Amino acid sequence: MTVHTTRKRVWRFVRNAQASAPGLWETVGPSWYAAKVQGVPLGLFIFLVQIAAGGAIVQAFLDWLEPDVSPGYLQLNGLFFILFGGAGAWLRAILPAARMLSVAPDGPWIDLEVPVWIAFTVLMGCLVLALYVRQRPVATRIGAVGGVVGLIALAVTSLAYAPATVAPLYTVVSIVGGALALGTSWNGMMLGHWYLNTPRLAPRPLVRLNQAMAAVVVGQGAYAALLATVIAPAVMESWFFWVRVGVGLVFPLALSVPVHLTARVRSMMSATGLLYIALGAILAGELVGRLFLFFGQVPI
Repeated sequence: MTVHTTRKRVWRFVRNAQASAPGLWETVGPSWYAAKVQGVPLGLFIFLVQIAAGGAIVQAFLDWLEPDVSPGYLQLNGLFFILFGGAGAWLRAILPAARMLSVAPDGPWIDLEVPVWIAFTVLMGCLVLALYVRQRPVATRIGAVGGVVGLIALAVTSLAYAPATVAPLYTVVSIVGGALALGTSWNGMMLGHWYLNTPRLAPRPLVRLNQAMAAVVVGQGAYAALLATVIAPAVMESWFFWVRVGVGLVFPLALSVPVHLTARVRSMMSATGLLYIALGAILAGELVGRLFLFFGQVPI
């Protein structure tokens, strides 16, 4: 069968379907197509701000619990958070809210998104500036405020796109949990690199970050189990769900064991390489989850 013949049969099927149900495409097709198309940039936007806010929240705790971590590490991380948060805010700013009503419910949250993410990005800029002028105590306070603003911004974005299929709280849990998973794995990977500059730094900060990553992933797994058994059992029929669980949860959790063992014996290059793989798996899982939020209308 040639490509031309296949194309003719497809178009014949479409014409027959339209003839048998004249109003089908007008009532179902446009909204379905809009959700598919608009879900891609919106999913990318949420993915970017998850990395930025989750990383900032985790770094604020790390700065508070581990004051021996060097300011240079915090400053470099802050620059990445500016990049991710700024890119996310810009992407969301060029997506008119009026065109997104087919995938987002009515409400005040959409109008608040851009301002809160701009505020978060500005705070990250202030953090980097405070570290540049060697004001570590001031930077620590700014980082704490930035983490709180990032958490609020994540909640705003979660409520803006919470599907009607489940309670809005589940969307908040899904997006915030994903942000913390990204934040712990990102900070761990970056800190592993930083041991090359500060070899005398104790392994405790990296061990703590790895333990936090494992704890967050376990929490996400519990949420996924609740989602699949109680909240929305039909989600198990989608390959999105199994990729999300297998790649984004099970695999990073398994990697956390060798990361812990290698970090404790100060084999930081090995631990960092494993954290690279864990971060990549969590990135893939979160991206799949954010896209399915719009494609499947379920926050996995």
